[in-house]
Amino acid sequence: MNKKVELDMDVVDRLALISLSDHRNYLVKSLEDGVGYLHPDDQMRNARLIGAFTEVINYYGGNK
Repeated sequence: MNKKVELDMDVVDRLALISLSDHRNYLVKSLEDGVGYLHPDDQMRNARLIGAFTEVINYYGGNK
């Protein structure tokens, strides 16, 4: 029995976009909700990550 799964590149790109968007949304929520408990370094890091995720999401065609 062959257990190999094959996906075309459109499906792979869509899965990547969904995953990146979910993670970006998590970071945005953590900044909105967590200003009181996040260390300032973590706040800065998360803000930079949000920008980076946004760039990659735009590359994959998100945010249209």
